[in-house]
Amino acid sequence: MAVAAPDEVEYGEVFTHLWVVGTIVDFVGFTPDKDPSNARIL
Repeated sequence: MAVAAPDEVEYGEVFTHLWVVGTIVDFVGFTPDKDPSNARIL
């Protein structure tokens, strides 16, 4: 594990359960025919 310099912020890893991702995808109305690179998250 690398050590961050005093003036750097080291963020940890985030592991999301598949059901959480599925819920978010359903909530925003994503469908396979849409290009996700055009989406915005606010």
